[in-house]
Amino acid sequence: MLIMPEVKTFISSTQAEKFPAEEVESEHSYWISERSLAAQVKKLGEIFGRDFFLPDEARSYVYEVPKNADGMFAIPRWESIASTYGDAVEMLIAILEKQLFGGKFLITREPHMLQESERTRRALEAISSEQKDFQILFVPAQLGVLHRGRSVRRVRELLGPDEFGLGVFQAGCILLTHPERFNEYKNLFLDCAGDECLPDEGENGFASSPVFDLDKQGRMVSLYGIRNSQYHRHCGSATGFISRPIRNFGVIHQTDNPNLFQKIL
Repeated sequence: MLIMPEVKTFISSTQAEKFPAEEVESEHSYWISERSLAAQVKKLGEIFGRDFFLPDEARSYVYEVPKNADGMFAIPRWESIASTYGDAVEMLIAILEKQLFGGKFLITREPHMLQESERTRRALEAISSEQKDFQILFVPAQLGVLHRGRSVRRVRELLGPDEFGLGVFQAGCILLTHPERFNEYKNLFLDCAGDECLPDEGENGFASSPVFDLDKQGRMVSLYGIRNSQYHRHCGSATGFISRPIRNFGVIHQTDNPNLFQKIL
């Protein structure tokens, strides 16, 4: 089943007045398939060639999906892949080059001196503290439509209290389980607002962020850095949300919106 994300009204933070000119209207969107978390975990295990550990209690967890999220996504902890974030991204890029979109090619112009933003690092730590001993984290996320047409630094000012930017590693893992996100040129390009990088090799200051885009022929995906002040109607930042598990499965039957909850396995 294919689902098209709904564009919802977004209530901005108190910093919403910063960089107001760095935003343009956009009609670009995307389609994503609805996949269970169990199917995503299985796919990632096959791709990375390992069994990701999940404690038995994970099977009783359910998570609330925030209204601005496209759904729940399975994302490995980068620490379960490599010893540093940079090494984990390099491994992911190698997998994307080999497997993404079947016969299509991935052209990488790697961002220089890539690092996680402080907000994203702390948000993932908060999620990890709730999902203890999980080698794969379960994260509600939206893949760009909520912030389409905005510069990365504008997006960072508009993030909700439980919202954070996704980095290359998190976004790339979602592309592995949802490759249709980039199946045609008109789809929204994906800004990775959770990572920071240098504009060019040798420059000072982390004033850029990575972006995935697709060429007009739909054959080559590029990964490169753009300045945080740049904005375009074809681009949108992917973000995640902190959502705590509800361990009592019966709770969902007492809510008015049972579809807002998703069971892990």
